Amino acid sequence: MIRLKISLKMEGLGVLTLSTILAEANGFTLFTNYKQLVPYAGYDVVEV
Repeated sequence: MIRLKISLKMEGLGVLTLSTILAEANGFTLFTNYKQLVPYAGYDVVEV
């Protein structure tokens, strides 16, 4: 709950956006770190 309150303070993130992210990612129970979440979300992040 604390993370949700902190996330809501971030500009551009509202209740609907955070609810959608949590629902799509199954509450992040499937992931142990961000490196697993990034490909799941469909991103291919490359540092240059």
